[in-house]
Amino acid sequence: MYKTGIYQRDCLTMTALRGFFGRRKFVAVTLYPEIASGNDPDRDRLLEHILCRFATANGTYKRTQSHRFDEFDAQVIQILRGRLDPGSRCAIHDMAVSDGRTAVEFFQGLASIDCVELAFLATDAFADLMVVSSPPKALAVVIDPESGAPVQIIRPPFVFNVERHESILLYPVNRLVLDTILRTSVRVLLKRFAVRDPELKTAHVRLLSPECLQLLKADSRFHFERYSILEPAAERFNLVRAMNVLNRSYFSEADLHLAAKNVHESLLPGGLFVTGSNEDAGSPVDGAVYERTQTGFRTLWVSGTGSQMDDILLRQRSA
Repeated sequence: MYKTGIYQRDCLTMTALRGFFGRRKFVAVTLYPEIASGNDPDRDRLLEHILCRFATANGTYKRTQSHRFDEFDAQVIQILRGRLDPGSRCAIHDMAVSDGRTAVEFFQGLASIDCVELAFLATDAFADLMVVSSPPKALAVVIDPESGAPVQIIRPPFVFNVERHESILLYPVNRLVLDTILRTSVRVLLKRFAVRDPELKTAHVRLLSPECLQLLKADSRFHFERYSILEPAAERFNLVRAMNVLNRSYFSEADLHLAAKNVHESLLPGGLFVTGSNEDAGSPVDGAVYERTQTGFRTLWVSGTGSQMDDILLRQRSA
């Protein structure tokens, strides 16, 4: 049994996304900019599907949906509003924003707070990718430019995600083809790319939603940068938000402790850390708002069953 992928624009439709057993097909992320710049009535849903099964170099998924955290965000904004003085500067860091659509919604809610100087930074570690190919061959490799690691391989009729690939039990042909080309043609292509072979064709792919790109041009208060949640931040903020990313299926216990340390150090005294997760747009968010103290965090508000980071944040507080 094998499953093909979607790598051509005219093949990307809502009805074409599912393969055998109802499992969604992998879609080439190279199609994202073309869909984002078009006027397809299903544009937003198609963009969501391109990303929903795309795994980044560290194994995290870029799943995202519009209006995913509306009710949760409204409560967070209400808490923040009561803590700001008129005329004060409010610096926000929204981490791991995927294609930025939920960051735009959060920004728009924050912009409703009157008499505050808003500075909003949205970040993600994998929003910019490089595509390398060697015409006229059909093979194209999508690379994380920071690490040089391949994250997706397009070899018609297949599309492979390197980190989160297909089950060998359900799709043995896919795994055989992937393992073979990783050892052969992909390895050769990456070596040629490393020495900057001029015969290679390269292209840049930016996985930012149309709403995010438009806001970056229209509002100087909104910025986007590359940033990994496991790195120290270069600035300090009144509020840091991390949604649907800090969980044990993505990160080790040590990495989660490091992320908590980085967040604490990036917050101003009394700053807020907002974190949580949910399944789909409109579903309950299990999360919380924490206040930075001198030695750690204290809980201000809990949503649903609370944050998966709760034990780590509170143990850091006691330390």
